[in-house]
Amino acid sequence: MLVIEEYIKMKKHLLLTSLFLGIAFDVLFWKKAPGISFAIFITLCLAAGYLMLRSNKLQPAGRSLLLLVPIIFFYVMTFIRREPFTIFL
Repeated sequence: MLVIEEYIKMKKHLLLTSLFLGIAFDVLFWKKAPGISFAIFITLCLAAGYLMLRSNKLQPAGRSLLLLVPIIFFYVMTFIRREPFTIFL
């Protein structure tokens, strides 16, 4: 019985997290050019994923944490590239 209750709890967390990220995506990107909003959204996604893992008493795999390096690089470059001085150069 405990397993079923935990499963329902996980489904509720996943549903609420997905709903929150969907609303955040809509607010950040509707009729707007991607800039700093992309970095904010990726940060929200990473934080939500980490919090989902921690709520289920799990840890991310050590090798998967290496993926944070290119993720951070690309989301920082998205809004640096959109800066007017960089576009001018």
